[in-house]
Amino acid sequence: MTSVVFLIERALALHQQGQIKEALGLYKSVLEREPRHSDALHLAGLAELSMGNVEVALAYVQQAIEAQPRTADFHNSLGQIWQAKGRMSEAIDAYREVLEIDRKHVEARNNLALVLKGIGHKEEAVEELQHCIALDPTRAQLHLNLGSTLMGLQRIKEAERAFRAAVRFAPGNAAALTSLANALYALGQLDEAYKSLTEAIEYDPSLADAHTLLGLVLQDAGRFEEAVASHRKALDLRPSAGVLVNLGNTWRAMGKLDEAINAYRQALDKDPTLAQAWSNLGICLRDRSEHAAAQKALEKALEIRPKYLNAHTNLLILKLTDGRHTPKEVFAEHQVWEERYAKSLYEEIKPFPNEPDPKKRLRIGYLSSDLRNHPIAYNVEPLLAGHDRKTTAVFIYSSVVHEDETTLRIKSMVDGWCNLVGVDDRRAAEKIRADGIDILVLLGGHFDSGRLLVTALKPAPIIVSFHDITTSGLKTVDYLFSDTYLTPPGHPEHFTERLFKLPRFYVFRPPENAPEVGPPPFRSSGSITFGSFNNPSKLTENMVEVWAEILKRVPGSRLFLKYRTAFANPGTQQRFADLFSRNGVDPARIQCAGHDLDMASHLAAYNHIDIALDPSPFNGSTTTRDALWMGVPVVTLAGEVMLSRAGAQTLSQVGLSDLIADTEESYILKAVQLAGSLERLNDLRHSLRDTVRRSSLCAGDRYVRHVERAYRAMWGKWCKEHRG
Repeated sequence: MTSVVFLIERALALHQQGQIKEALGLYKSVLEREPRHSDALHLAGLAELSMGNVEVALAYVQQAIEAQPRTADFHNSLGQIWQAKGRMSEAIDAYREVLEIDRKHVEARNNLALVLKGIGHKEEAVEELQHCIALDPTRAQLHLNLGSTLMGLQRIKEAERAFRAAVRFAPGNAAALTSLANALYALGQLDEAYKSLTEAIEYDPSLADAHTLLGLVLQDAGRFEEAVASHRKALDLRPSAGVLVNLGNTWRAMGKLDEAINAYRQALDKDPTLAQAWSNLGICLRDRSEHAAAQKALEKALEIRPKYLNAHTNLLILKLTDGRHTPKEVFAEHQVWEERYAKSLYEEIKPFPNEPDPKKRLRIGYLSSDLRNHPIAYNVEPLLAGHDRKTTAVFIYSSVVHEDETTLRIKSMVDGWCNLVGVDDRRAAEKIRADGIDILVLLGGHFDSGRLLVTALKPAPIIVSFHDITTSGLKTVDYLFSDTYLTPPGHPEHFTERLFKLPRFYVFRPPENAPEVGPPPFRSSGSITFGSFNNPSKLTENMVEVWAEILKRVPGSRLFLKYRTAFANPGTQQRFADLFSRNGVDPARIQCAGHDLDMASHLAAYNHIDIALDPSPFNGSTTTRDALWMGVPVVTLAGEVMLSRAGAQTLSQVGLSDLIADTEESYILKAVQLAGSLERLNDLRHSLRDTVRRSSLCAGDRYVRHVERAYRAMWGKWCKEHRG
């Protein structure tokens, strides 16, 4: 008769070769002879588990433990079975029992860590994994697991170190190289991430995750065509809704909204519950001026994932800017946003160590994702360059992923620069607090990656919102900069901050590479050309109706629309052709232009328009000042809320208050009257640049002193309240 030992050895060999059924048959043969043979019971349980027979596996392993209750491996297997059943509490108990028997049981400790990570106890998981690594420092998988857990905690630098260790102990492991690249990508180290991913793909060309991440890296590096190719390769390897969303994101970054919308809709065909696809579809529809459809898509994203920050922020912006919601309704949405994302952070606010000395050299921090080729940077660069360094130390907390010449120029102007890419909100707040910042200035908090939630942790005694278009909605933000034009007495808008009104809000640094002002185009064309170089998301259906009326009242006139690549999209062109046609204007009178390669070419396009039309309720800002610099007068419609009064604020500084309307009919009349005043148009063409140059818009030094006095007044008030 064949011995039990031989049967066990033969079964184990078959088991290890993947011949599970054959091995199980032999285990059962052993158990027919020795029903309480603990190893046979345990191994039969593992065989049943690998075949998906979880209940049978559980019975076998429990019998093994009854036979040998102090065998650590049996309890480890029991933990794995509980995991397979989704019974995480019992799994944790089983793994802890292993560690009671054998503190150095690495497998059980690793399994425990993975369960803890899965139920959200990531800090405990990190501790267990670090203990594992102390016991077995060269096992790559442990470092991979640690890195993955640290990524979930947004401890990206530590995760990078863990992944580097995994790569060191498992060279040529494509999964480890991809994980390292993911951490590098989160840190904004695109070149290093690219290098790691190309190496991973060399080792394993079929690894879909590597191609997916490579597409993201290439997109962020501005290598869009290569990014599209990587996404398509990922789709070939693993057709999924998530990869289609990535492809759509690249198309959107390229300004190809039609292709992006198509990709998101394909993603939703595969997975209608994918919140990110609904959210990004909503953003694209908003960018194409389809506001009602955009709102439905964003609301669908939030229905699927109620705490989806990006979708909710974009819904808030949409409600603020589309002209279909009252200030009261918008403020109510702010309150929902605060309750959902910020309120729990208020409990973590700590006392401030700052000395309440009203005469001290102030430490001013600016928190922004936009200190690059972006309107926010254009607006604040004169301030950053002009700060009095004897009384003010300036620090930047930047979330700029792709630094450019503007970023490098601003870096040279400040005392300290901290890159917050890959740093979570809590750690960002800790850094700001550790730097002893007295006043933190949030720039454009609701837009891009504005890091608004960092301010919910109140990392500085005073927080000021600057160059946002509305309230932050947070009780931790103390002040919002404005002026009497943006928020006049009796305005209906609601703010959680105290308004601090500067003598004037905007400052303008004329572009160095602006071309010469050309003659008014009506002189060569014989007709008036109106124009708007604003984002099409600002062009509401109501605004189009008003502009159509202007075109109808000025025979032969045309409208020139341009914004980056937006109006080069056939879908966007068709959208506005349909809107104008619906309002009685031949679409042939609407000219859409694509993207200019550089700023000089963009500004030169103003030489093709006679009169700029400012959209409402979301006025232009940079576009208005650029138009004026190029000799193009702007007609604006001033509304009741802050974002609808930027045009009035700017025109009031250059002596063009007569071009500020307060009703739609007045707006139409002013545009029509100006179109009929050819002599005035000619005079403005030749005088506006000099008028702007001599205006308060370009009085940068005076502007900086006003802002610094505001900071000093805020600080003095805080010191008075906290002294003693």
